Amino acid sequence: RLSSSDVLGQMQLKDLFKEYVEDYNTATMPSKKYYNIQVFEQQMSNKRRKKKAETVIDTALQSSLASFDDEKARRDEVLALRAKKQENQISSEVQRLRMNKEKAEDMKHQAMLKTQQSMLNKAGQVEAAGKISERLNPNKVDYAERRAKKLDGPVGFQPEG
Repeated sequence: RLSSSDVLGQMQLKDLFKEYVEDYNTATMPSKKYYNIQVFEQQMSNKRRKKKAETVIDTALQSSLASFDDEKARRDEVLALRAKKQENQISSEVQRLRMNKEKAEDMKHQAMLKTQQSMLNKAGQVEAAGKISERLNPNKVDYAERRAKKLDGPVGFQPEG
């Protein structure tokens, strides 16, 4: 594993390959990166980016503390704050885009339900189309939502209000 393959003999190479095949076939790889390489690469790039941003901020703070030039120290501090603010803006933008992705998925699901409703109406299955229509009605709050908002309690129980 950690030794060079040039130094190993033929039998040792075969044994090492058998061990690798065993790990691969039983899905017991020694590292998580082998299970999903894209996720691993994304995590590593995020770590590198954060570390780089932290080092820039740390060096700016260290230089501001070590120097006797107050104006330069203040400029470095402002630059570090700007970098941190920009990083926060980027992370909030990413979070907003993720929320938009969820909203887009909900809209696709709603469009699929509308298509299904129209197909059921054309096929003459009015009851099933009516149920879908009730689900699509934005003014109707269903039981699960009312329960989540604690507007409804268990049967026979009404919360204080």
